[in-house]
Amino acid sequence: MYTVVASAVLSPGRNLTDDEITDLIEAVIDDLDTTTVDPSVSTVRDGDDVRVTVSVTVDGGDPFAALASASEAMLAAFHAAGVAVEGTIAAWDLHSEVRPLQPV
Repeated sequence: MYTVVASAVLSPGRNLTDDEITDLIEAVIDDLDTTTVDPSVSTVRDGDDVRVTVSVTVDGGDPFAALASASEAMLAAFHAAGVAVEGTIAAWDLHSEVRPLQPV
């Protein structure tokens, strides 16, 4: 199993309200709950932009497969929430990291 963490800057072109950010987080989490384990989303404001960090756990023994699986789930979740779709909130400065989970 691997934990995959991805962060991106969201540029809505205006200052999102706290409620809009909460709705975005809820929409992303709801979607990720159906495809991954223990999804987590955090946000930090930077002017009109919002840096979002998403963490999910995926099953498997290959880190590249884990990254691909998590990336696909995150892409679907963000698209469902209206992010990175033409004409809505743009995403940029994307970073990702894959960490193996150690047996307890």
